[in-house]
Amino acid sequence: MYKKVYQLLGFIDLKHVIHPKWYATENFHGHYYLDSDVLEQYLSFRNDSMDYFYGEYIKSLGMLGKIIRLVCKFPGGQRLMGFVIKQSFLKEAQTEHGTVRFIKENMEAHIDAYWGSINKWESLPDDINEMEIYDDWDVPLHLEHGYDESKPEGELQLTDMKEAAKFRGGLCLSTSMTQGDWRGKLTFTCTFGHHFEASPRLILEGGHWCPVCERTSWNYAARAKVDPFFAQVWYPLHKEGEKEQEYPKIVSELNI
Repeated sequence: MYKKVYQLLGFIDLKHVIHPKWYATENFHGHYYLDSDVLEQYLSFRNDSMDYFYGEYIKSLGMLGKIIRLVCKFPGGQRLMGFVIKQSFLKEAQTEHGTVRFIKENMEAHIDAYWGSINKWESLPDDINEMEIYDDWDVPLHLEHGYDESKPEGELQLTDMKEAAKFRGGLCLSTSMTQGDWRGKLTFTCTFGHHFEASPRLILEGGHWCPVCERTSWNYAARAKVDPFFAQVWYPLHKEGEKEQEYPKIVSELNI
């Protein structure tokens, strides 16, 4: 994306504007849902292309974009404009939530979250052209949900919910359930011993699980070790045995 945008602004080489060590390489959102195709059938929301996005971005720059393109045509222009843009990025990266600040102040928890470890950050190249770029976008990850998803909704039973709960590292404690009832609440316990109530719809289709675990912190590394369902999305991005880190939440749903 950066390459395309900066080409439109006249930059031939990204190294003039992008410093690899200022950008997070882990734990940020960049995904799509496989059932987006189903949603498209209902809403027809896929109306714009990436070229439309690039065009609108360049248009939003107005005269600034024209000045950048002009300067980049002169000898040394790309280096000059790249320096100006980099200084703008650096200013942001040194603010309270900036990546450069995390490194400068050796904020270990933040470094682990954004890069995996200080060693991983140090191993990043200084030249964007030497960066290993992820390009495996078209390989989908189909998640298992711990029960027979081919069943019609009306056939959902308590045994299905018990299997799904076990697949999430916990238990379904309810002793009865009306077949096909996706809205009635059942009782569960997670692997860490928290008890809670939730409907099959919330668990199986909403993707929710233990509200207590999610309330005060993110303990995803510990959870992935005991929750096969969550492990499916954790281990493609993390290695087993890497340092476990728990991140406290500043705000929980109880504060809202």
